[in-house]
Amino acid sequence: MTYTPTGDSDQYLSPEELDAQQQELINESELANEVQSIDDQIPVEETGETDSKTFQDRRDARKGDYSRSEGLFKVDNPEGTLVGPNASTPFARDLYEVTGAPAQGVVDTITDTFNFATGAIRKPFKIPEVPKVGKYESDVATALRSISGLVIPSMGFKSMLVKGATKLQVAKFGPQWLQRLGNKKSFQWFSKFGADVGTSTAVDYVAEQNQTDDNLVATLKDFWPRTYQFIPDVWATGDGDSPDIKRSKNVNEGAVFGTVGHILEGMAFLFKAGRSVKKAALIASDVNHQQRLKELTSDEFTDIKFSDNPIEDSIMRNTARREKELDNLGTYLKVTNPDSKEPLLGVHDVFDVKESGLISKSPDGVIGAAADAAQIANNVQSSYGRLGSVITNAALKYGLDITKRTDEVIIKNLAAQIKAGGKYSKKLGTGEVLTQKQIAEAGERLTEILIDPRMQPGAMYKLLDEFKNTMSDGSKIIDDVAYAGTMGAMKDYYKQILDMDVLKAKAYLTTSLAGQISDIAEGARLMDDSLVVNQAIDQIADRIEYLMVEKGLNAAFSGRTLRNKRLWETAKSSKKAQKALNEQALLEHKNAIEELIPDAKNWSNTMRRVAKENPDFLKPLMMANEFADGNIDSLYKMNKVAQNKFATLSKAFIDANPDMPSLVNKQFMSTIFNNTLSAIATPIRALVGNAGGLSSNFVSPMVGSLMSGDLATMKRVWWGHHSMSDTLSRAYKHMGLVYRKAATDPTKLSYVMREDIRLKISDDIEWLTSYAQAAQKNGEDGPMAILNLYETLTDIAQDPTLRFGVNAMTALDGFSRSALGSIEARYTAFDKMLKNGDEITEAGITKASDDIYKTYFDEEGMITNKAVEWANSEIALNLDNDWVDGFGALINKFPIARTHFMFPRTAVNVIDIFSKYSPGGVFAREYNQLWGPMGLIPGLGKKVEDFDIEEIAEVLSRHGQTMDENYLAKFKTIRATAKGRVALGTMSTFGALKLFREGVITGNGHYDKSRQRTRVKLGWKPKTIRVPGTNLEASYEFLGPIGDWLAFTVDVADNFDLASSAWTEQMFQKLSFIFAASMVNKSVLSNVEPLNDILQGDVKALNRWGASMGNNMFPLGGFRNEIGRVMNPALRDIKGEMIDNWRNRNNWLDAFDPERSLPELYDPIDGGKVGYPESFWTRAWNAYSPIKVSETMSPEKQWLMEAEYNYSPQVATSTGGAELENHERSALSAKIGEQAIFQKEIKKIIKDADKITYRGREYPFLKGKVGFIEILKTARSYGVSGEDLEISDFAQIYTRLDRAFVKAKKIAESSLDPKILAGIKAKEIKKKEIIEAAKQGDIDGVLKIANE
Repeated sequence: MTYTPTGDSDQYLSPEELDAQQQELINESELANEVQSIDDQIPVEETGETDSKTFQDRRDARKGDYSRSEGLFKVDNPEGTLVGPNASTPFARDLYEVTGAPAQGVVDTITDTFNFATGAIRKPFKIPEVPKVGKYESDVATALRSISGLVIPSMGFKSMLVKGATKLQVAKFGPQWLQRLGNKKSFQWFSKFGADVGTSTAVDYVAEQNQTDDNLVATLKDFWPRTYQFIPDVWATGDGDSPDIKRSKNVNEGAVFGTVGHILEGMAFLFKAGRSVKKAALIASDVNHQQRLKELTSDEFTDIKFSDNPIEDSIMRNTARREKELDNLGTYLKVTNPDSKEPLLGVHDVFDVKESGLISKSPDGVIGAAADAAQIANNVQSSYGRLGSVITNAALKYGLDITKRTDEVIIKNLAAQIKAGGKYSKKLGTGEVLTQKQIAEAGERLTEILIDPRMQPGAMYKLLDEFKNTMSDGSKIIDDVAYAGTMGAMKDYYKQILDMDVLKAKAYLTTSLAGQISDIAEGARLMDDSLVVNQAIDQIADRIEYLMVEKGLNAAFSGRTLRNKRLWETAKSSKKAQKALNEQALLEHKNAIEELIPDAKNWSNTMRRVAKENPDFLKPLMMANEFADGNIDSLYKMNKVAQNKFATLSKAFIDANPDMPSLVNKQFMSTIFNNTLSAIATPIRALVGNAGGLSSNFVSPMVGSLMSGDLATMKRVWWGHHSMSDTLSRAYKHMGLVYRKAATDPTKLSYVMREDIRLKISDDIEWLTSYAQAAQKNGEDGPMAILNLYETLTDIAQDPTLRFGVNAMTALDGFSRSALGSIEARYTAFDKMLKNGDEITEAGITKASDDIYKTYFDEEGMITNKAVEWANSEIALNLDNDWVDGFGALINKFPIARTHFMFPRTAVNVIDIFSKYSPGGVFAREYNQLWGPMGLIPGLGKKVEDFDIEEIAEVLSRHGQTMDENYLAKFKTIRATAKGRVALGTMSTFGALKLFREGVITGNGHYDKSRQRTRVKLGWKPKTIRVPGTNLEASYEFLGPIGDWLAFTVDVADNFDLASSAWTEQMFQKLSFIFAASMVNKSVLSNVEPLNDILQGDVKALNRWGASMGNNMFPLGGFRNEIGRVMNPALRDIKGEMIDNWRNRNNWLDAFDPERSLPELYDPIDGGKVGYPESFWTRAWNAYSPIKVSETMSPEKQWLMEAEYNYSPQVATSTGGAELENHERSALSAKIGEQAIFQKEIKKIIKDADKITYRGREYPFLKGKVGFIEILKTARSYGVSGEDLEISDFAQIYTRLDRAFVKAKKIAESSLDPKILAGIKAKEIKKKEIIEAAKQGDIDGVLKIANE
């Protein structure tokens, strides 16, 4: 590598100052003195043979054994020979091939050598290639033959290079520990390995099996994948490689033959096929600092030449560094554990390679790590790199000592090195250059991520810059020179905590350690060897212990820094106060470290203990700890969380720990949501709702600004919504993108989905999977079974077909999000152009807004602008608020409630948006805040000047808007929107009253349930308005909150203008119904009554709930229901049993199973099916269109409805008093209507009723009133109660209607189908017999007859 310092020299401390500062920090830390001075003078103690056997026994006991192969001795060739290629058993054939495999491998290589040497002349002279023996059947023999063809020949060429193994010992140069390397067993092995490199490379070049099959590495990976999986694929041969590519890989393979040690640098030579490798270089910006930079990025091995062979030289240099690393560690362990009876790594040479894995400190240290960070950040010759190791293992353990950790000796030392390094660039071997700016910015970005991953680039310097505010005397707290010079009472605090180099030192160290944890764990996992794992855990534990403390400090860094800054500002006039604050801040920082250390040490010790006692659960414990931010730090806590996560029925009704929800229950509800929303009409309704919201987004502020005379805001809103064709075109494209992503992987779009329907993949699934695997190893299969069920439910929930409705809704939300994004971008462009004095033109605002719009997207292509997100969430009824949070917490506590309140967030938002349009703003909280209760009256509402800056900022923040130079324009638009909504709601109520008086609009219906059911049976439709000039009426529910206020107004007029009761009677019931119907029916409280009915033991209510849930447990529940409505939307007469309710949701089955179809509900007046349009196109339109159409009621039905006559009870029984079954009721009603006897009688009665006049004198308000209905309604409006004047008694109209119905029913019964009639008569006879037995006091007879 090549390194270079850069920059102006006047921005640095002088070399002398740097030396002094660095030495001061190093002395403070005592790191160099205490770790390095106890060097190699301590003799290495040799362990006796007995001890060695003990250690060997210990290792062997942990390695385990291998299972034996089965079927080797089974006779599969009865006519075969005893031994040989045609032997009778697999074992005999394998034995024959295996014994000959090594020799055949050598012959193969000799043959390849001859063919390779004669390759150039063989073709022109037509010399044939020497053939080889065919492949073996035995996989073991094939592998042995391939490996022998490489290994045995290379051994013959190695002797000339073995002398390099003792080169250091003979040379007698360097310190004593360096000379001792020649006596180290591990180093002797590595030295011999260096000789292997050259010889195996030569053999690789000519061994044909490496060209046409696989090279040695690939052979090892193929036959023993668990053992050799650690070898990177780039060193192995892929099955699809050409011979040339395979040969190139074979050249590189020699460097990994039998080792996992430090050979990466040597591999670079092999990757270049033996050509010289140019090293990177760090280049100081000031040539005078170049030597200092070299010293900081070198060690005692950098300039030593170990061998003329560059590969051997590289391997032996790195091996020397590793041995030095082990010696330093051994020295530290020997000093800190003088009485240890266990062997110490680095002291006792009894550990094999698997037990002595270490990550050595990179020779270029923290300076090189800074360059690494820039190289990785800029993707320069690095696709998945790591920062080099900046400290030794001994230094890390030393720094973890409580005293040293509190004093942050490691950070001080690294910060001093960073300061000493100055500025520099890095020139790579390829010629590319990383500039000093790139290196500096990469380091700064790492510090920002370390402190807060959400921190934007440049925010760290901005935070530190807060301390540069001018003091009252004109001096500055911190000087500008590279943030290095400090003054005044803050010097110590800045120097130890706020100095950028200190922060960079923390960032480089923590990033390096974090990367090492990942790499160590990955290596241990691939090796899958207990010896490797135990050593890896020790290294990981040290690093995690260090990182846990840093993480705790960083969590409060920003807040603590800003707080201290404010404290210093209050004390800037007193140096004494500043000094006290400085000491207090330093003490607080030190105390914070001391508080964090025990937890960190406990966790690292827990890791080591679990690794020994419960190794299977170590991995899940570590993963759980990371997921839970350190809160899961013991097996007990992990088991408790897992127990809750894997629970099912025990958490289905009441969840005692809602913060640990069940995996299965959550995904089960996801499938329920998908099935419920699977109807095609679902996204259509969402489309209409979003379209209405987008329209209101324009109309409301236009109306509000017009009423206020705010022409500037009107102009802003106009330009924001102008050129909608471009906005819609862009929105369509974005909608398509969102749908494709949602259908492909909905989990990636969870942050843009409606919360109620968002697919929630458990964040902790990885560690729970690891836990289940560990539990299964220990004989407990329950967690794995639950996990498999969870995965199955997740697959179902993610299926794009089953999730169509939800994905389509998400895509439509993407449409509105894009449209709102375009509008917001045009607002911003308009504000900027207006501020700059530019001419506002369509072309200009389109160009400017296009650039702004592009900044709203994240890396997934989704719009994440906060203002757009808020506006879209309001339209999608997905806003968060205290009510949502509170109700959500309640449902989490009682999960069964989610089956009743499936979409609580949506429901709560319905109430919220309803209140924003309330007439006069009576329920509109934001309107009253921004305008006051008299805001609609010109001149009486609040003015913009009445709000201070903090109030405006709070309003903008609530809407996702930022406080910038255009804050006032944004605030005025929000005010205009709030006023416009209230104005629209007010106008809608006046319009509804007029339409109700004309009798052309309906609301939600009658407060009395029985009378309301009769209305429905008569063909009455809720929330409809008559189409002028036709006999049709259309629904207005698609108008959203405006439609809700229309219905609310109609409900008030309807229920307080009845013929049956005075407007003052049953006031509570009426008001409760009106509010419930307008707000609650679409909100969270709509299911309170059904739930209450279930809790009170209402079997029919329970059956309805069970049928609904049962239907939606199966795929496409909503779609199946929808198909049934298209085929036959007629209302059905059901008993109330669960199976009937389920069949009513699946009427499409009538086409396949007509015999078990539910009886249709018929109108006894005209005999038609209730709710059944004859036209298929009308049925289809009503199933999918948000605007339902239907024919208006006949005059007779309209009159009966206004007269509040209820004939339903008379249909329930026969003329003989027998209770009718649902199919009997259906047949009877159809027959009554078909014969039209009742209809004819109704016409006569209505004719007479309409002639009734008031002839009295006592009530003058009734004077001149004519007709049954008009007289009664007028009387009720003046307070005449239903108790004083019973509607059923007045003028005997009800009596005549009852007689007419009984007459028609009797005649209809006699005309029924004989089977039906026979059944009715049998029940009538049975009922009479029961009555007679009861009169005689014969209880036994009564019960006997009843049970027959």
